[in-house]
Amino acid sequence: MYFTPYFEVNDKVKIKNFSYFTDSSNRQFEAIIGMNVLSKLNILFTPTQNTLDFKSFDFKPQIPSSATILQYKDRISPKVTLKLDNEVIDDILIDTGFDGELSIDEHYIEKLKSNHSCDSMISTIETIFDTLTVKKITFSELYINKRLYKNIHVVQLKNRLLGSKFLKRFDRVFWDSKNLTVYMWNENDEH
Repeated sequence: MYFTPYFEVNDKVKIKNFSYFTDSSNRQFEAIIGMNVLSKLNILFTPTQNTLDFKSFDFKPQIPSSATILQYKDRISPKVTLKLDNEVIDDILIDTGFDGELSIDEHYIEKLKSNHSCDSMISTIETIFDTLTVKKITFSELYINKRLYKNIHVVQLKNRLLGSKFLKRFDRVFWDSKNLTVYMWNENDEH
């Protein structure tokens, strides 16, 4: 892990006290931008281009009516409620630092497994601080907030997380910090 007191992006965004990781073997750069920074900006994330476009609080792109909408209450700890099939699960943290799709506890996984075909495997995941042995479950189909998703990968953890790989299922993700809302959509969605 590295630390820089000052980081500038395209003469538009200046970030102070920026922590980042790099993997010298394949020259990957992974960054951590905390909610203390993100909560003060609106952000348009384009996973297909791997770009983050930092915007003012007043910016709002044209969002299709079919967009997936997640609302949260705490600006620093964005926790949402998701409906997985008929199971309502509260307090799922949107954690862009979690390099997975979804993490929920065993209780909910067992309920979902009773209604779906799925594959399970034990594997390890690396966090910033540790390596964990976890159970990974792949659901061939799963409804999330009434929208059908295929091949959803769920990690069994006590922490309920919605991670960056779920966000990458979409062409556009707009993090509207001003209105405490995240919008996710694909280019072919109707406006």
